[in-house]
Amino acid sequence: METTEFASRPEAEEAMASRRPQQPMNTVVDMKGIVQPQQQSTPIKDHLIWSLFNAFYLNACCLGFLALVYSIKARDSKVVNNTRRARKFAAKAMGLNVAATLFSLTLLAAGLVYYLYVTVAQLTP
Repeated sequence: METTEFASRPEAEEAMASRRPQQPMNTVVDMKGIVQPQQQSTPIKDHLIWSLFNAFYLNACCLGFLALVYSIKARDSKVVNNTRRARKFAAKAMGLNVAATLFSLTLLAAGLVYYLYVTVAQLTP
């Protein structure tokens, strides 16, 4: 008799419903709307190693230091996924690296020519 009284109360129905095993709910995901990220065909070169070399060894007129600054900016922009800005900074860094290398090599060549000219001039009577 007690079971019929227990089953007629609303709390009993909730308690019995909570004891039943729950069926997992299915979820449907529409995959047509998802845009896959495109891989870049060519990675952005930031010329960091070349800039470090120019900054420490061939830093004529601070061009190597400026190239290093733009290389770091290019790498930061690449990490943030701003490819247009990264390409712009990488192009500036490459131009400054070329200028620093050529200018420094020209100064070294001129110094070598001057040294040889002075040495040869002292040797000839």
